[in-house]
Amino acid sequence: MKYSLTRSSVVHPFLFCVMPILLLISLNLDEIRFDYVILPFLVTILITIGLWYLLNLLLKNKMKSGLILSVSLVLFFIYGHIFNIFSGVAIGDFEIGRHRYLLLIFIVLFVVGVYSILRTKKNLAEFTTIANVIVAVIILVSISNISVSLAENSFTEISADGVTFHTLSSTSTLGYAPNVYYIILDEYTSSKILKDIYDFDNHDFLSKLKARGFYIAENSFSNYPQTFLSVSSSLNMEYLNYLTGVVGVDSSDTTFARQLWDDNKVTQIFKSMNYTTVNSPIFASTAKLNDYKLCQDYLFNNPFQILLWESTILHPPFVEFHLDSSRSDRVLCKFSELSVLHNTVDEPFFVYAHFLSPHPPYLFGPNGELKRPKSLSAGASEWDDKLGYVEQVQFINKKLLETIDSILLESGSPPVIILQGDHGTPTLFSETSLNWHKNPSDAAIHERLSILNAYYLPSQNTELLYDSITPVNSFRLILNEYFNGDFELLDDKNYFSSYGYPYNFTDVTDILATHSPSG
Repeated sequence: MKYSLTRSSVVHPFLFCVMPILLLISLNLDEIRFDYVILPFLVTILITIGLWYLLNLLLKNKMKSGLILSVSLVLFFIYGHIFNIFSGVAIGDFEIGRHRYLLLIFIVLFVVGVYSILRTKKNLAEFTTIANVIVAVIILVSISNISVSLAENSFTEISADGVTFHTLSSTSTLGYAPNVYYIILDEYTSSKILKDIYDFDNHDFLSKLKARGFYIAENSFSNYPQTFLSVSSSLNMEYLNYLTGVVGVDSSDTTFARQLWDDNKVTQIFKSMNYTTVNSPIFASTAKLNDYKLCQDYLFNNPFQILLWESTILHPPFVEFHLDSSRSDRVLCKFSELSVLHNTVDEPFFVYAHFLSPHPPYLFGPNGELKRPKSLSAGASEWDDKLGYVEQVQFINKKLLETIDSILLESGSPPVIILQGDHGTPTLFSETSLNWHKNPSDAAIHERLSILNAYYLPSQNTELLYDSITPVNSFRLILNEYFNGDFELLDDKNYFSSYGYPYNFTDVTDILATHSPSG
């Protein structure tokens, strides 16, 4: 019998399987890469096709099979959202937002839904049409939003200004080309914040760094409060405030700053000097400029895929057993490969290695024992676990010293090493969403912009450095001293903005100079 497409044709299951992915893309377009979404699309479509085929074999009824499959998909994809809504909600001593209770409710809803569809004697054509129309409208709206956003962004090309190559020499002033390690430790705060807010004395670690020849910029602050701004600024050796004029003060689109992050001038400069450029980003992506990437990619371990899987009924087992494991493996892998990089890639090299630690989730105890994190959320509420943060700092300290010792012992010539937090912690903010729309306190700003900033320079040439140096000047100073650069050092300034309005910058340099936080 010929099957023709009509209003009551069963197409909604195949629309429902891609709708959640399209919705997340439309809501997070400025924070994802499109290679992130290919695998989720393929997996969900193939599984839906397989289930559709099996249900039709069993029921011999396309409409009932379609409705059962759509009900299953809806329950599957909304579980994580419902869990997040009710997480921490309690009636008396009964905590509603726990997986053991929520899973039971979803199982009951699934059984009741399937039973009702199987037992009904009604003509399901009308229900099928309604389901088709509803999901088609949602998909069209999502595609429209994506198209409009892409059209708006496709005509704007951002490039860093004020950085030239003509003064640089491929021959270092040292007589050799030093390997350069730029190690970003996500949300690694200053020793003062660790003492005042976390009641943890980091003096032993800093003393060991100094004993190895490191200079610690004790009064250093990040130039910006968010990773994509901070790292983009340091890797382009300039402030990004000009972006406000490009995208507008009310824009939340991070695409432009992230473009600068990927196509940064520091990497271009080292490539122009015949350096091998190595990239080890936070997630399983890589900037197109780099020759080599540390560590293998892990499935379902980029920001978009994590967000998608956390929204599904796979939330409990997937988050607890896969994501935490792959993230801890990735941290360990980066340390391991960084230690022997001089044996695995052509020298000289420049490596940008970004560790998502000590930032949550808290995967490690102080001696490296693996922990199951309470959540993979990046929300400020996760920082309430101050002990978790401190223990992860202790572990990172231990691995850093091991890695540095391997680099210094086995390198043929002294390298350049920069250890830097991209920004500090957010425990003093009153909002847990990280949007920070309300006016933050001076103490919260001080905490958020306080960072670890440490340098190992060949011949321990630390007189070049100064106590208040900020990341925007790190490579200006190093390129000037060792590669005949002619970059003027910028005034060390600090700017604050919220995640909701990242380009609405406020100069907080004076606040940081005069205020000390307490916790």
